[in-house]
Amino acid sequence: MRDICSKNDLLKISDGRIFTGYQAVELGLIDTLGTLEDAILLTGKLAGMTQRPETVILKKRKKSLVDILFSDVEEVASIITQTPAIEYIWK
Repeated sequence: MRDICSKNDLLKISDGRIFTGYQAVELGLIDTLGTLEDAILLTGKLAGMTQRPETVILKKRKKSLVDILFSDVEEVASIITQTPAIEYIWK
């Protein structure tokens, strides 16, 4: 792994290309590759924890028909239809 330490080094590779994870490590753009579990364990280690950190992963809740019916009218309209609106703005 090499470190990008100068502006000129960075400008040589910042041209819009997409790099694989392995290329990013080689170029010094990232420290390592890993999974979510690897990230959790490394975070705990860096924080000085001796055991695996407790994690909470929230899942996005899908809206039910009851949620839609009892929500804001504008929100319901935007869910049901995606039509353009004509608005008059008075100045």
